[in-house]
Amino acid sequence: LRTDTPGMPFNQSLSIPRELKLVSTPDGPRQTLTPVRELDSLRAKSHKIGPSEIEPGAANPLEAIKAELVELRADLEPGDAEEIILNIRGAKLIYRKANSELEVNGLKAPAPMKDGRLRLTAYLDRQALEVFASDGLVYAPVSFHPKPGDLTLSLETKGGPARIHSLEVHELKSAWNAR
Repeated sequence: LRTDTPGMPFNQSLSIPRELKLVSTPDGPRQTLTPVRELDSLRAKSHKIGPSEIEPGAANPLEAIKAELVELRADLEPGDAEEIILNIRGAKLIYRKANSELEVNGLKAPAPMKDGRLRLTAYLDRQALEVFASDGLVYAPVSFHPKPGDLTLSLETKGGPARIHSLEVHELKSAWNAR
């Protein structure tokens, strides 16, 4: 995740443009990384879900969305859910409420909620997954090569319902063709 996150490798070779800020936290000043707004110009088609609740075992609210290049933005309230699980073309993002932990493809880091909500943004292209959580306090660049035919997205909960305040999935155009 960030360079100062114990147990999480930092890979600078995977890199969408990011904005660096310094913010005040209860633990003192901290550095944040967030995607730059200019990436919005890559959006080809958008899907919006919420506000709604998702129960364990409920139908996948992302079932109808198929995309190769993905930007996902979520504002989720775990509520009674023990875990919130997002699957983006085979990449697993798991949020565990009990210890405020985000797991990205097996790598774990603390991801504190703000006002009882988890906010995260993920970008997935053909060779990398970059995840931003907790308003930029968590940054996880992960080398990931999705299977070419796997365009699936899913969201589920375990242990109880969770609230989706907003969930946006943007199908992206290639940056090389954006001119």
